[in-house]
Amino acid sequence: MVRYPKSKAKPLGTCVSNLSIVVEGKAIVYCPKSEDELAMNSYDLRKRQVIEYYIEYINHQKSMDKAKQNESLGIKSSKKKGKSKLISISKIKEMAISTAKSQPLTGGSFSDIVEVILKPNNSLLPDFLGDFDLTTEEKLLLLSHYDQIEDVIQNEQFSFKNESCLSAGDAFGEASLLKLATFNRTAVALEDLYLASFVKEDFESLYATPRLSNVKEKMKFLEKMFPILLKDARTKLVYYLEERVLFSRDVIYKEGTESDAIYMIKSGEVDVRLK
Repeated sequence: MVRYPKSKAKPLGTCVSNLSIVVEGKAIVYCPKSEDELAMNSYDLRKRQVIEYYIEYINHQKSMDKAKQNESLGIKSSKKKGKSKLISISKIKEMAISTAKSQPLTGGSFSDIVEVILKPNNSLLPDFLGDFDLTTEEKLLLLSHYDQIEDVIQNEQFSFKNESCLSAGDAFGEASLLKLATFNRTAVALEDLYLASFVKEDFESLYATPRLSNVKEKMKFLEKMFPILLKDARTKLVYYLEERVLFSRDVIYKEGTESDAIYMIKSGEVDVRLK
């Protein structure tokens, strides 16, 4: 089981080879914007200024905390400042640093910085940018990629949008168990997230077991039973499909028994009787 702290991303544009199941917590799934969506607001200066403002605040808080840690260890910190990866907007940068200095250090951990930025009406932005603050979904995207912000910025705006929300019991990456897949989605933890992963190597080592050896056969059966279902939906369903072999006169269930499954006949006949 793997823990992903709030605002941690998994993964963006990378090849994956595991099935991940949400055990606890929530995550927001982002997908790329279409070209038309990007063209609608090709240049949003205020939004870009807010993004730059938050990144300067993050960098300042992290550098201040590092200096604080070095001081406690008796190490002299360098005064050399790192360069922002964003296009410099000098006035915004100066105001961001000024505001960052006026904010109390939160103890240094990035999780504390995350809480400060995600807080509604956090008072970090100057008045002229207050009405252009980012949404919670946009802040999470920024926090998960603040050190590589250009990966999620195009035409001076976010190139990804929130698509859905994952919660306990939801799974993603199941198609990668059958073939190497590339995600064009990124999932960012909305709160502390715990994922259980089933890697492709484990799947292949178990492929010879009775329950998993006929996965392809089950896929063909589901395609025949539900031809209108998308392949992704059938792929998810196949892992909940259990084959049972029954002999003549075996009872599947009795009248009055609470139903806990859906039965589909692959071959043979069933006699249904009602008292």
